[in-house]
Amino acid sequence: MVRPNNKRKRVSKIKDKEKAHPYSRKARQINRAMHKETNIAKAKSERINAALGRGQKIVWFRDNMDKSDDSDEEDDEEEKEEEEDKADAKLKKKMWTMLELRQL
Repeated sequence: MVRPNNKRKRVSKIKDKEKAHPYSRKARQINRAMHKETNIAKAKSERINAALGRGQKIVWFRDNMDKSDDSDEEDDEEEKEEEEDKADAKLKKKMWTMLELRQL
């Protein structure tokens, strides 16, 4: 049996959603779309949390590893400071996105 592929995927695409009777087809359509949107938001936040954890782990290992080559220490320190600034900026950006997702 072939199922139709004409279902509305987003709540914003459904017309006259305020007028829908609680047991109507339109109400089921709205519920289905809302459920899909919440699942998508939940999956997105889980992916972001996992990426943050991996990123923090990588940063920790990078900062705590012993350097075997100590030639150009001054250059390495400058580059390390620049990389830390970039990593801090990225982390702050990700933290803001996490705060925004929690408000959803």
